[in-house]
This record gives sequence, structure tokens and C-alpha cells, in this order.
Amino acid sequence: MTDANETLDALCRRALIERRLDAFDNVDIDRLLAGEIDPNRALWIGHHLMRNGRGLESFTLGQEIVRRCGAAD
Repeated sequence: MTDANETLDALCRRALIERRLDAFDNVDIDRLLAGEIDPNRALWIGHHLMRNGRGLESFTLGQEIVRRCGAAD
């Protein structure tokens, strides 16, 4: 579940932490968290969740991130 007031950056950071074992087990999470999460990086995170998540919750979270990236343009 996402909070409508949660920023794109906060949403991506939460997704990286919460879905670490589900979708990001082969990704350097610390590097992603250390840098700025701009719309391009957020779009990558959203697509990665949709492709590699092992459940509907990950897919739905990825969709929300991708949707917000479109609104960020």
C-alpha cells in the first residue's frame, strides 16, 4: 500500500528496503540508497520490481513507481 503523500524518492527507498529479498537480491542496494533517486533511477527501480518481484505486492509497487515517474516529467 502506498501513501499518496509519500514522495517518489521515499517510495523508491522504501521499496528497495522492503522488497530487498523479493526483487533485489542480486542488486547493490546500498549503492542505490546512497545516491540520489532521480526519475530515471526510479523508473529502473519500478521496472525491476515489476519484472523480478516474486509476488503481486512487488508488481503493484513497481507499477505505482512507474506511474509516478510519468507524473514527474
